[in-house]
Amino acid sequence: TAFAPKKKKVFQQTTYPSRINLSLTPIVFDSMLNRFFEKLSRYPRRLFLVDCLGAILTASLLTFVVAPLQSVFGLPYLTVYKLATVAIFLALYSAINYKFFGKKWSRWLRVIAIVNALYCLVTMIVIVVNWQVITLLGIIYFAGEAAIVARLVLLEWKVANR
Repeated sequence: TAFAPKKKKVFQQTTYPSRINLSLTPIVFDSMLNRFFEKLSRYPRRLFLVDCLGAILTASLLTFVVAPLQSVFGLPYLTVYKLATVAIFLALYSAINYKFFGKKWSRWLRVIAIVNALYCLVTMIVIVVNWQVITLLGIIYFAGEAAIVARLVLLEWKVANR
């Protein structure tokens, strides 16, 4: 009827699902990382290549990002350049082993795993020794780098001892 009260339109808030469920991101990332490492473990020679590329990336970041931005990361230049030098030597060692992959690869993979583990230990010591000057971003960077290298160490050790 013409005189009937009009119904109010009720607007319901529509929620749209986000494209990425951020609560699952660490799980998905970890799963992707596990698949990557599983595939990598099937090809021991490639471990040397990944180690080499990772060491080059580390040396580059330390030289061209961390050192110039000392005020952001908090570590003294000399310390950063020493870590970068070690990373360059690790890259060379891994590149040589990748190029001349031979029958005794497991021995050389154990060596790089031990040296990488020592690099992680030295990195943690550097954080502790420089605790008064290192910034939160510096701690996050170096702890993150050590965590990634430690994960690679575990894989290298597992593959070398099969």
